[in-house]
Amino acid sequence: MTSALLWLLSSISLDIAANWAIKKSRGFSVKKWGFLSIFLVICAFLALKPALSYFHLSVAYALWGVGGIIGSFIVDRVLFHVHLSPRIIPPIILMIIGIILINLTTPHV
Repeated sequence: MTSALLWLLSSISLDIAANWAIKKSRGFSVKKWGFLSIFLVICAFLALKPALSYFHLSVAYALWGVGGIIGSFIVDRVLFHVHLSPRIIPPIILMIIGIILINLTTPHV
């Protein structure tokens, strides 16, 4: 489980980095950031694969998605000083609760 969780966290981190690179690419107009974002997304999916030895695909992908959303939210706040509406917090909390429920009710591989 520990190894699978580390792979999943690595994949989430790579996804967050890819989102950051996409933002830096300004809509892929800055080519080096655009290519970096594509490379990071590929690496994120490759890092997700070993996690599937422990997690079902649906659970791993849900964890990956929510981790990427929360991480990107934090990156936007910290690095880009984007002020996001407090209205975004309840949906994020609902997603986290949903992921917890999915994990509690889904048997492991």
